Amino acid sequence: MTGVTQTRSSSASAPKAITNTPTPHRHPLLGSWTSHTLWIKNSRPEKELCSASIMSSPSLNELPKVAVDLKSQLEGFNPSNMKHAVTQEKTVLPTAEDVKQERQHNNLIQDVENFSTDRLKRAATQEKFVLPNAQDVASEKTQKALIEGVEAFDSSKLKPTETQEKNLLPDKDVVQQERAHQNLLNGVEHFDKSSMKHAETQEKNPLPDPAAIEQEKGQQQLIAGIENFNPKSLKHTETQEKNPLPTKEAIAQEKGA
Repeated sequence: MTGVTQTRSSSASAPKAITNTPTPHRHPLLGSWTSHTLWIKNSRPEKELCSASIMSSPSLNELPKVAVDLKSQLEGFNPSNMKHAVTQEKTVLPTAEDVKQERQHNNLIQDVENFSTDRLKRAATQEKFVLPNAQDVASEKTQKALIEGVEAFDSSKLKPTETQEKNLLPDKDVVQQERAHQNLLNGVEHFDKSSMKHAETQEKNPLPDPAAIEQEKGQQQLIAGIENFNPKSLKHTETQEKNPLPTKEAIAQEKGA
């Protein structure tokens, strides 16, 4: 199946190519359209230009395959099997609270839009200059006097001094401690492994004494007795709940407290 779509233009400009793209309304089983643009050259610009777009349908091999069972179901579908449904249109009315909020919002917007600035009263701005107290004045005077003293300081009043460099020697304890530390480091660094004697490691596995054996046996017997305990050997007992009343002495003692 082929189709031709023509478009006319009344433009009087220079000759040019016009491409007309087909509207992509395609069926999901028919594949995609292919368009071919025809170039029409006109030697007379006063005449109309036209272009054609030829659309060709895909071949049978290009069409998508449909399952046999799905195809048979679509062909044998009976629309009378469908149930009639009635569309119900529901309009939810706003609540009283929603109406009240909307009304307040509208009133607020109207008040802002219709507000008249003539209702405003003129107000005069009062500028207040707080004077410093006596403590602030005294602190400022002290700071000012200190700065003036530093700026007007006469360095010629200073006396010349000589710097003495002193190199304190360590005492005997420090020297002895440093010497011992140095000897220890030298001994570790220059240690001679050949002076070591060969030693054989003896592995000993001491057996437990009789007291430990008896204690372990008692522990094992206790565990075995708990695991193999038969609850059927227990005798049935009845619980008696007693609530003894307090004596006169207890009552008197409680009252006295």
